Amino acid sequence: MAGLIEELMNILERENEEYQKLLEISKVKTGVIIKNDIQELSKIIEEEQAVVGRITPLDKKRVECTNDIATVINRKPETLTITRLMELMEGQPKVKKRLAELHDKLHDTMTQMTKVNEMNKGLLQEALDLVNFDINLLNNLKQAPLTANYNKSAYNTETRMESRGAFDTKQ
Repeated sequence: MAGLIEELMNILERENEEYQKLLEISKVKTGVIIKNDIQELSKIIEEEQAVVGRITPLDKKRVECTNDIATVINRKPETLTITRLMELMEGQPKVKKRLAELHDKLHDTMTQMTKVNEMNKGLLQEALDLVNFDINLLNNLKQAPLTANYNKSAYNTETRMESRGAFDTKQ
């Protein structure tokens, strides 16, 4: 079992390193979103995908290792958390301490990632709202106003003036 726990701790350490890289990329992405640099944003998204591609197999290994540990100690895998594993390691203070450090590192990294991603989400939503506003404004400018056309009975017929696009010309 000691080998499984050591393997789990190594996996958690590597996962945290990859999440730290992802966090740094997300921070850079914030500046790129503010600058509205679409080409640079595309490059950053590719970098993010590469990091996520490295995290996915680590996550799978972590789940497998956790399942193996749960089988050895006769517990359900879904109930085995790092905190619960620390409780089970009361007799091994070095292992418990390292698990606690890994838990805290991962928790801090995830908290920071959540904040940065929420900020990026807000910035992207604002950019999208501005684009939608511009589109609506342009569409409304193209629409011709109503003219005051009355028929013999003095009713407004509400006909619209002819509207042309900005690049339309009469030949």
